[in-house]
Amino acid sequence: MLTVSVKWQKEVFKAVEIDTSQPPYVFKCQLYDLTGVPPERQKIMVKGGLLKDDADWSTVGVKQGQKLMMMGTADEIVKAPEKGPVFMEDLPEEEQVVSLVLRKKYPQFGQLHNGVFMQQDAEECWTQLLYTLSQSLRSPGSSENLDAVKDLFGIELASSIHCQESGEESSETESVYSLKCHISQEVNHLHEGLKHGLKSELEKASPALGRSATYLKESRINGLPRYLTIQFVRFFWKRESNQKAKILRKVDYPLELDVYDLCSDELHKQLEGPRQLLRDEEGKKLGLKANEKSRSSKDDDFKMTDAEGFIKCNWRIIWDYISRRDSR
Repeated sequence: MLTVSVKWQKEVFKAVEIDTSQPPYVFKCQLYDLTGVPPERQKIMVKGGLLKDDADWSTVGVKQGQKLMMMGTADEIVKAPEKGPVFMEDLPEEEQVVSLVLRKKYPQFGQLHNGVFMQQDAEECWTQLLYTLSQSLRSPGSSENLDAVKDLFGIELASSIHCQESGEESSETESVYSLKCHISQEVNHLHEGLKHGLKSELEKASPALGRSATYLKESRINGLPRYLTIQFVRFFWKRESNQKAKILRKVDYPLELDVYDLCSDELHKQLEGPRQLLRDEEGKKLGLKANEKSRSSKDDDFKMTDAEGFIKCNWRIIWDYISRRDSR
């Protein structure tokens, strides 16, 4: 365990601990709590360039008591809403028509307990709404049969599937309507959970082995929608009690999400131009011109690559917490 100080703008944070058994991304999450600068927007200067999320601490050369410099803009402080939340049952009857139609279409959302509507799973409700919209908004007379919902919410994934036992490899593409943020004891930030969600194990028949085998599936985003839906997967199955349990763990998330490192090489090429413009804009905020910025980067012996620039994601995020509504 190392202890360092970190200078950010006019502030200096002393005695910040670094757990060298964890990747630098965990250290960046600590700094996010201190500064409000999301990990993907942090630029931490170390010997040889910028500190990367997956770097090996033994090769970075950070020493006990060292002073590190960090650049990056913090998220804006979210203002409290002028009006508090209003629950469906508190709305006037004429405004409750949506819930009435929903419960009529999907009776499971109309279950009662002691005369009160029961809490329901938000992800299940969201999925049913998207399915209904996708069916009702299709163009019946169009030969292309465009799906408006898929265009707005569909996420294209390119996946590689590998079996370590047999060495078999295959690839596939699919369209989903949300990214999964799998929450565990190791996940402190949304970005970490999304990385976990794009990796999975599946068991299927192996032609080479003549039996079932375990395959590792790794996915990359190959196409982004206008509205990106994220599901926080907070429930897991407890075998000893045969019931679902909720993971009560705080997970930080930025107001602007950069998913560049989760994208495929093909999508990287499409994003290079817009990302360069965003980096130039961030450079202007720091008082640098584009050419001065490049020269300064060269003098400091590091190159600001596409994966390391000051990035903002302009896709609006729909935060689907996928947890049961807290009681009032």
